[in-house]
Amino acid sequence: MVDAYTSTINARDLDALLGIFHRDAVFHNRTGTFCGHDEIAGFFREVVLAGDGVLSTGDVLTDGAVVMAEVIATRPSGEAGRALDVFRLDDGLVSELTIFYRTR
Repeated sequence: MVDAYTSTINARDLDALLGIFHRDAVFHNRTGTFCGHDEIAGFFREVVLAGDGVLSTGDVLTDGAVVMAEVIATRPSGEAGRALDVFRLDDGLVSELTIFYRTR
């Protein structure tokens, strides 16, 4: 799941990215809550896929239907941002994603 998430973002493939989410999935981050494919697509299209960062992963932990992954976004300048992405899975698809960003 985490590999599919990062690889679809790095490929800038919004359709493939949405394919890992349930149609009624919920996505939370510091800017708000996005419900369903349309809202999730809007956020990723306008913010994540429009950026120049390349994602990689650090530690990945699982606990049943919950997968937690350290995600590192590295820009061409070498600047890196870190986050903890918490995926809740249902039938192999993401039903909920919450991203916690590292603050300095």
